[in-house]
Amino acid sequence: MKHSYCLTVIFFMSILFVACDTEKSNVNDQEENVSSNEAKEDSEKELKSHNLKGMREYNMNPHELDINIFIPEKFYNDEEDLPRHVKPDVKHNEGEARWEITVPGDRRWHMVIEEIGKDSSSISDEMEKHSSIAFFTYNYEEVTEQQMIFSRFLKSENTTLDSNKMSSLPNYHFYCSRDIKNYHLVFKNHEQKDFRKITVKKMLASAMNAY
Repeated sequence: MKHSYCLTVIFFMSILFVACDTEKSNVNDQEENVSSNEAKEDSEKELKSHNLKGMREYNMNPHELDINIFIPEKFYNDEEDLPRHVKPDVKHNEGEARWEITVPGDRRWHMVIEEIGKDSSSISDEMEKHSSIAFFTYNYEEVTEQQMIFSRFLKSENTTLDSNKMSSLPNYHFYCSRDIKNYHLVFKNHEQKDFRKITVKKMLASAMNAY
């Protein structure tokens, strides 16, 4: 009798433990789903915040890069006086992992795309590189895990300019790190040039909406 009673108690206790584990697992799954949904919503909000007005889609497949980006929408009239899209100039050496994109008719646009190692191009890594450059001062205005907009000044200049003057000067840059398809890509403006903020924001919009 005692043996039967013990078996019954063990049986019900095992059921209780299984039920508790199942409930805990369900709670963990719900929390993971909530976190995943929140991250997805944040990413979608970040994409929607980048305006593509005045831009058009362009496929990079002919240049050994299977993604779509956005470029300024420029037109010309063909021999029959019909409007046609201006094609971008893409500088790319076969087999290299770097693309430079300019657009005839928009001298301000000069975007660079690079495919690099996944663990070597985070925003924090790039900011750390900036800290080692002694002759520039960097001002960061928009920084997230995927992108940043910043301005840079020679240290001698930084002490003489107010914030309004700084924002009007062509000294803005952007950096964007994204995983698209099987690529880990960095988008940025051309390294040897400075840009006005409005142009940098357009290039960043292209980078953030590329797919």
